[in-house]
Amino acid sequence: MGESAPEPKPRSWGTALYAALSLASLAGILMKIVPQFAEVYRQVKVPMPGATLILVSLSDMACAVPWLVYPLVVVLPVGLSQLNKRTAWRVRAAIGLAYGLSAVGILIAIFLPLMSVHGGIGARRH
Repeated sequence: MGESAPEPKPRSWGTALYAALSLASLAGILMKIVPQFAEVYRQVKVPMPGATLILVSLSDMACAVPWLVYPLVVVLPVGLSQLNKRTAWRVRAAIGLAYGLSAVGILIAIFLPLMSVHGGIGARRH
C-alpha cells in the first residue's frame, strides 16, 4: 500500500573528483610535456633508454587517439562515485599510491636520458 521509495545511496563524489584530477594531470603530462621532451631528445640525438622509449610510445598513442583518453578521464571517476564510504576510502588510497608511483616513474623515464648524457659531459681523458 504505502511503499516508500528506497533511500538514495550516498555517493563518493570526493573519490570521483580525486580520480578525475589524478587522471587529468597524468593525461596532461603524457599528452603535453612528454612529447616536448621526446622532440628535444630526437633533435639532439640523445639515446633514449627502454623506460623512456616506453613512455614516449604511450605518449604517442595518447596523442594519436585523444578521443579514447578524454572519456576515460570522465567515465572512470563517475563509476567510482557509486562506491560506499568504506570502499571509497580504500580506492582513494589506491589512487594516491598509483598516482605517486606513476608520477615518479614518469619523472625517472623523462630524465633518464639526461642522466646518461651527464655522465659523458666533462669526462676526463687520459
